[in-house]
Amino acid sequence: AAPVLTALQNGAAPAAAALAQALAAALPASGAATLAIVAASVPELRDRLAAALGVLGDAAKTGPFPPGVYFSEKPLAADGQLAMLFSGQGSQYPDMLRDVAVAFDEVREALEEADAVLSATPTYSGRTDPRLSRLIYPYDRFGEDEEKAARAALASTDVAQPALGAVGSGLFALARRLGLSPAMVGGHSYGEYVALHAAGVLSRRDLLLASEARGRFIVGAVQGGDLGTMAAVSAEVEKIQAALKDSDVVLANFNAPKQTIISGATASVKKAIETLSAQGINATPIPVAAAFHSPLMQPAAEPLRAFLGGLDWQAPAVPIYANTTAEPHGGTAESIRDLLGRHLTEPVRFVGMIEAMYAAGARVFLEIGPKSVLADLARRILGDRPHRAVSLDGSGGGIPGLLHGIAALLAEGVAVDLAPLFAGRVAKPIDLAKLPEIGASEPVDPNLWLVNGTRARRMGEMIRVSAERPAPRAAAPQLASPQPAPAAASPGSPAPAPAARGPASPRATPFVTRGANGTLYAKEVGMDGYDGPVPRSGAPELNGPAAYAPVAGAERTMADYYQTMRAFLQVQERVMLSYLGAADTMPRPFSAPQIAAAPRFAIP
Repeated sequence: AAPVLTALQNGAAPAAAALAQALAAALPASGAATLAIVAASVPELRDRLAAALGVLGDAAKTGPFPPGVYFSEKPLAADGQLAMLFSGQGSQYPDMLRDVAVAFDEVREALEEADAVLSATPTYSGRTDPRLSRLIYPYDRFGEDEEKAARAALASTDVAQPALGAVGSGLFALARRLGLSPAMVGGHSYGEYVALHAAGVLSRRDLLLASEARGRFIVGAVQGGDLGTMAAVSAEVEKIQAALKDSDVVLANFNAPKQTIISGATASVKKAIETLSAQGINATPIPVAAAFHSPLMQPAAEPLRAFLGGLDWQAPAVPIYANTTAEPHGGTAESIRDLLGRHLTEPVRFVGMIEAMYAAGARVFLEIGPKSVLADLARRILGDRPHRAVSLDGSGGGIPGLLHGIAALLAEGVAVDLAPLFAGRVAKPIDLAKLPEIGASEPVDPNLWLVNGTRARRMGEMIRVSAERPAPRAAAPQLASPQPAPAAASPGSPAPAPAARGPASPRATPFVTRGANGTLYAKEVGMDGYDGPVPRSGAPELNGPAAYAPVAGAERTMADYYQTMRAFLQVQERVMLSYLGAADTMPRPFSAPQIAAAPRFAIP
């Protein structure tokens, strides 16, 4: 690490992706102490590496390390095992893992399979658009009401559960491609179904069918009458039991030492909340469709049990821990199916499950699915005991969340195959031994354009203006062309270079290198880390060069204004054509940038 830092401090200017690939190839064998850093640019890597080495080089310091830096003096995977946890209902959110689905085939293919399998089921066959992916990745939302509607549609039980199954199974497939192999698996509530798939008990097709049926039976039972509700209680289990000894509610979810979910009839839960509050115990209602994991779910449990009997069940390939018993399922498919038949009506003993996994040797817990709810619960359960709880959708989610999760695993000595992160992404590999020699880029061809789905800029003109422009100073606000937020790094496959943010931006400094075959490669430092080819091309039909020519003062303001109006009219045209039934034939200028092997399911 020290030679790399010295080279960067002395002016070495490698491509970010190529440097990351070279460092990954030089990793020691799993189990050894590893310093893992997640950085958005080479300068950020330099600064974080310097800070990390400063901590490691000072015997008086024990941390903390700066954000994005992961290190463990005694990697837990050297003696402990990796356990995978699968997210349950409530973790879903619109656009969950969207960037990961675009970048990695495993997640995309899982969503495509979900669209195909579920389109003929009772829940989806009658919809105008039967694609589950359209509910996971809804159309653009331009207001709070639209955002609330998208969240509500995805939160419906008959949508949330198949959505979690599709995304969770795809993320698990990606984890397997990265070389991650669990010693044991488990889930929280619905997440146990995805864990069954991970253990080889259910195929993805049967997982999706079971998810749809489970959600459908619950929704159908709710429509037949009031099936109760739930509330979260922040207190020790013993205190809750003593306070509610005369209540007919049940303790449904044992989530953490001081978090338990109660479940029962609506009136009973309301009275229980009042009783707990009177004793100084905080209880909060949960907006759910029914009293899950209570006897009130029996109307849904009976048809679900019959449906599960028609699926193809296999013996587990790895131990899978059951919510109902907090112990591993039996070794036969029949015993697993029978215990799962009780799953809807009996409590989720998540605390006991984590304790049992820890007793069996698990020291690293990896949550597979959206958000980091289970990783957080595992940390609360295990407290100060040696462990690491990691999520692949934490740290803001998307590609950064995936990379932070991988970095945490590497620091604990978990074997990770990093090659898929660089597949099709690095055009010009570098030799670390020659890192100090990598300097400034070659001159830019004046005919080279930087293009993405929204903008086009002439590279040579951008660099010339950047060099000639004086230091920025305070100025009156000017109209600006609308630009999408920068996409996170997409390590699975090449993406078009992102839209330049303007020549004066230090995080959008373009530079170009030349490959062995003479092809020019362009990127913007600090953006998406892509080191791939930018084709020589004329300006896009809808975004001509005149719209982006670097001009000054009033001319620039007018150019930006007319570009904004042009985009506005395009949106209006889309709206009217959509109303007339021709939406699928129109370009979508504000869509997320498309990349090679873009998903064929519905991501706007």
